[in-house]
Amino acid sequence: MNERIKEMAIQLGYLRWDVDSESYEVHGDVDTLDSFVKLIVKECLDILDDEDDGGYEGRSVRIAMIRLKEHFGVKE
Repeated sequence: MNERIKEMAIQLGYLRWDVDSESYEVHGDVDTLDSFVKLIVKECLDILDDEDDGGYEGRSVRIAMIRLKEHFGVKE
C-alpha cells in the first residue's frame, strides 16, 4: 500500500494504532480502500489525458499526471 493511501486509511479509521501490539490494526477492508483510491486516481488521470494535446502547452498536464501517479503509487 502506498504511504499516502495508508495515511488516508488511518484518517478514515480503516487502520488504527494498537498500543499493546505497537502496530496498526485493520478495521475494514483496506485492500478495497486501496483499490478504490487507485480507481479514482486513474479516473482523474483519464480526464487530464483528454486535455493533453501532445504539444508544448500540454506539458504541465503531463507533469501533473506523472506527479499524481507517483504520489498515489498508481501504475498503468
